[in-house]
Formats: sequence, C-alpha cells, structure tokens
Amino acid sequence: MTVPVSFNCVGCGVCCKGRFVPLSLAEAETWLARGDDVVILLEAFATRHEAQNNASYRHDAARSDQVRSGSADLQVIAIFAASVLHGCPNLQADDRCGIYAERPLVCRIYPMEVNPFIALNPSTKECPAPAWTAPDGELLIASDGQPPLELRRLIEASRQADRDDARAKVDICRHLGLSTAAWKGNGLTAYFPTPEKLLQAIARQRTEPAPPVQWTVRAHGGVLIEQLTQSGVQLTGEAPEHVFIPLAG
Repeated sequence: MTVPVSFNCVGCGVCCKGRFVPLSLAEAETWLARGDDVVILLEAFATRHEAQNNASYRHDAARSDQVRSGSADLQVIAIFAASVLHGCPNLQADDRCGIYAERPLVCRIYPMEVNPFIALNPSTKECPAPAWTAPDGELLIASDGQPPLELRRLIEASRQADRDDARAKVDICRHLGLSTAAWKGNGLTAYFPTPEKLLQAIARQRTEPAPPVQWTVRAHGGVLIEQLTQSGVQLTGEAPEHVFIPLAG
C-alpha cells in the first residue's frame, strides 16, 4: 500500500518563475497570440527499431519524429514551452494566475509528474513545506499508488497532445530552419523565435510540406562525442542561433 500524497497550493508563485513550461501546440498558439514568448527545446536520440518492446523508448519515440543526421537515423523531440524565466507574463502582483481558467495542462497537473517514468517526489519540488502538510490538501496519489480519476485524465490528455503534436512540431522547426538538437539526457538546444515568426511557421506547417533538413547534434563529454561520431551522427559546435543547455556529464 502506498502512502497517500496530498497538496494544497499556498499561492507563492514559485512554480511560475525561473523555468520553461511545456505547452501543447494549441496552447502554444494561444500563448503566442497574447504576444508572449515560446521557446523551442530540441533533443535527439537514436532510432532503435529493436527497442519497441522497451516502454521508455516507446514513450519517447511516440513524442518524436524521425530525422537524418549524417549517416544515422535519429528521433527528434521538439518541446514548445512558455518562457517564464523572469516570471510568467500572466502572474499578477499578488502571485495569482491571471489566466487561471485557461491555464495550460501542465499547470493544471502540477505538481504531479506528466512523465510516466518520473515518480512524484515532494522533496524535489520548490513548493514550501506547508503545501504538502495541509490537512485539506488535494489528493495527488491515493493509497493504491494512482492519482484520482480527474488528474489521470489531465495527465493522459497532456501525454496524448505530445503524441499528436510530435511530427507537426518538428516540421515547424524545419520551416523555421532549426536543425540542431542536443543529445537526449546530455543537454537541450534552445531556440528563441519571435512570436510573429513562430506563428508564421505554424501556419505554413498546415499548408506547405516541410523542407528537407539534414540535422546536426550538440553534445558534451569526450566519451559521448566519440560514440556519436562512430555511429555516423553529424555533430556541430556553438552557433549564434541556439543556446546549448547541458544536462549531464
């Protein structure tokens, strides 16, 4: 039996600052229409047809589109995210959400995890201790180890949007001329298109085939770089059009 986990938001606003908030494609359009910024984060991993029985690989592959890099077949995941590094533009002076009724799925789900391979761990969250100890908190994990039904529905809706949007988001990147992804688990490449350019690319994706793109990969760490080189992956270095965010090594 699992120890139940409850949560009661204390309205501190910490989850609305200093991060990127993943959005579905429809949510990204709404965000952009308000004139707010959406960052594109790209990561790549090797296409492995023999790994289809691996649940983690299937999860990631369903969120990606196949691309070519050098002589290697890769999968690229494009994450469209609200840039709230300096605070969400919808965060009001009292740290309350100004679009609460229309807030993105991940905001509705938070602090629960969307990734099925990441367990909820209150100690890794920035929410203050009282949020986890309030007697009238909302149930996140029941004694059977599962979230309540409505929360499960929101999580599945977010995962389904990831799957449904996967190819379109990578095609939008092709329309924008974005072609460098970081190696999954090693880093992310971040692009910061203007709202106008991104909205134009979204519109083109719906009416025009995406141009062919030869992809390159950013990575750090000598061992990984050597492995990727031997696998035929086309590597690249620093470039002004993207920022490399290292994650490991």
